[in-house]
Amino acid sequence: MSKIELTEQELQQKINSAIDDAVSGLKRKNKELLTKLSKYKEVDPNEYVELKDKIKSLEEQTMSEQEKQEKLITQQRETIDNLNKELKDKQNILDNLNQENVVNTAITSLGIPVKEGMGDALSIYLKSQLIQDGDKYYIKDKDPVEFIKEWVKEDGKHFFRVNNIGGSATGAGKESIGRYKDIFDKSSDKYNLTEQIKLKRTDPSLYNQLIEKYSK
Repeated sequence: MSKIELTEQELQQKINSAIDDAVSGLKRKNKELLTKLSKYKEVDPNEYVELKDKIKSLEEQTMSEQEKQEKLITQQRETIDNLNKELKDKQNILDNLNQENVVNTAITSLGIPVKEGMGDALSIYLKSQLIQDGDKYYIKDKDPVEFIKEWVKEDGKHFFRVNNIGGSATGAGKESIGRYKDIFDKSSDKYNLTEQIKLKRTDPSLYNQLIEKYSK
């Protein structure tokens, strides 16, 4: 293998070329570093911290608003539940009043006196038998009046003062009318509205008879 010999000029040229390559690489690297550094210089540390705090504050506000909305929804649901409960309670009261009215009207229309002290028990029993269909009430598929007419002959007769199917008042019934007459007679010093109301609850049929007889 032959030995390559370089002249002094050629050797110097190669050395200069190698130095230029090395320097060029360093310059390029330095430029890249300076470019990156200039970008970092564009970021103000105080602004960076402020931006992070602002983001955190907005996130907390968002969570706070969500919690407020959830709390408001919960309160609204509780209010709706309470109103529905109140509505249901009032509906039950109205239903009970309607049932009492149906029962008392049916009993009164028959003109058969109820035994003293049996009015409440009779009303409770008959109300428990009522079935509502739309705006009307029935007892065992019959109009309440028709049902009571039949019922008073057998199973219900112990609630009433009757001595025949027609519903005539017994002697005891007539005595009751005489006994209560003073609290209905406006000319009597024993006239008493409170006692009249009590009788209306316990014996609506007798009450109506006395009202008809003595309120004129």
